[in-house]
Amino acid sequence: MKKVCTYARPRPVIELEGTAFYIDADNRKLIQVGDPENEMDCLEMRSCGDHLELWYDPLIKNIYRGDHGETPPEHIQVYWFDSIDALDPAGASRRLDELNPDWRSELPNNVKGIDIAGRQFFVDKEDGCFREINNLWNSIGFYHIMRKNKRFGLYINLDNHNVAFSYDLPLKHSLDELPGHIVFAKLPKSAKLKKVIKRYIRQTKKEPKYI
Repeated sequence: MKKVCTYARPRPVIELEGTAFYIDADNRKLIQVGDPENEMDCLEMRSCGDHLELWYDPLIKNIYRGDHGETPPEHIQVYWFDSIDALDPAGASRRLDELNPDWRSELPNNVKGIDIAGRQFFVDKEDGCFREINNLWNSIGFYHIMRKNKRFGLYINLDNHNVAFSYDLPLKHSLDELPGHIVFAKLPKSAKLKKVIKRYIRQTKKEPKYI
């Protein structure tokens, strides 16, 4: 029986090896554009702490079904995702609406934003992160903070406005060698912000990098 989508809404699209997929955070899946029967469940991807890892098999246009060793087979393409929710915030919100209809009432009001690579984030003390004001699902943990040239900041991927993955950074982290979509975003000089981060370090014992 042909599968019929239960609802229709605009969804972000990602391309994997020439094949387009909808990002559907509501159902935690990637769904092939033009072939909704071909799905990839995020729960079947590898959870690596701060990101999901997808071993994509272009021959079947789906998750690799073989053994996952240290090195993937030659034809397998490996993709990392910060957060499916951040890539499809509307879908993530719909999903939470079903689980907790009152969740929006728990959001902080009148938060003061700071600029990180051209977007506004606020300091989320409870979760120890910067959270994007216009996309609450996009968060950056304090432990990603680094120090370059005596300034604290973050390596940001402008494609998704989250931290850059290690494979995007040169070994010596030279600012002159960064790819075009990676920037080192300096954090504002703020005694209040520094105090919040130091409190986070004391409570969690998670040291930001290079501080």
